[in-house]
Amino acid sequence: MFRLWSSEGADLSFDVYGDWVLVSDYRVGSDAAPSLPAAYEQHKIIYLYRPRATEHGAAAKVARILLGAAREDDPSYLECQEIEAHIPYVLRMDAPLNPGIFLDSSRLRALVEQMSEGKRVLNLFAYTGGFSLAACRAGAAHIDTVDLSPRYVRWAEENMRHCAAVVAGCVGRANSGEGAGRVIDASGVSTDSVDAISAAGAALDRERYGFFAMDSLEYVRSFGRKRAPYDLIIVDPPTFARARNKRGKNKKGASQGFSVERDAQSLLESLIPLLSPKGQVLFVCNKRGFTLPAGLKKSFARIEQLEDTIPEGYTHQIHQAWLLTSRRQS
Repeated sequence: MFRLWSSEGADLSFDVYGDWVLVSDYRVGSDAAPSLPAAYEQHKIIYLYRPRATEHGAAAKVARILLGAAREDDPSYLECQEIEAHIPYVLRMDAPLNPGIFLDSSRLRALVEQMSEGKRVLNLFAYTGGFSLAACRAGAAHIDTVDLSPRYVRWAEENMRHCAAVVAGCVGRANSGEGAGRVIDASGVSTDSVDAISAAGAALDRERYGFFAMDSLEYVRSFGRKRAPYDLIIVDPPTFARARNKRGKNKKGASQGFSVERDAQSLLESLIPLLSPKGQVLFVCNKRGFTLPAGLKKSFARIEQLEDTIPEGYTHQIHQAWLLTSRRQS
């Protein structure tokens, strides 16, 4: 899975998910699907036309058109599985806006995998659980996954069942000496055996894997300290989100919601009591031009802005990422 190409500013992009190509067209006034490179013309193609809002009016509704070999009656249009770093992800090509994985975060997921072995991990604003799966593959001791949407939490749990089964299968095969000639160990599995292993599913250990369909800020306030400490907390919030509970209402009763520009500092500082000594926060921001609040330097022992986190195929800075380290020593 990867981004094949995008225009400057990403008004037009081609993303490849196995046999599928997702064409996202944000250009106002576009009246035809763009041409794909010849090597991809026979793929199953979904063309999404979703022009951005202009000063003259609101954005048009998303138009979804199937092209190439794509068909409405193809079961893989509704659900398929693709592999990233030996982890199977459930994708739904008919899902609004995104089939279930943010491709720009692939290097960040690899970083989470490097950091998570034996750690207690909290994944906030988790979407379908990509960072949680990376932590699982690394052998994290405990993983809590939180998202406001019950649908996405169920999706994340489904992904985790497949991932846990694959990891368990890897360990079992490595210990038994099976799989000669394949690269199979405690952290990887050959792609030809993923389907056979994950098809059996896995009964998730509820003490090890927690799933919460609730507002991430509410989780931090209400549940976080009960389940802390965490060695690694991943925070990849939306740029803006409407409030869904009474705590998100201001005094006049209007919905205050969440704004990463306004609330980043208070959000990150609220995580400090949840961190273990020398625990870390991976903070990812998708708002263009965002600057990390200077006041956070007093709250954390070390703040490092990460470089080279965006994979090939992107022509703009689609995200920024920082690693913040707790001041607690013991």
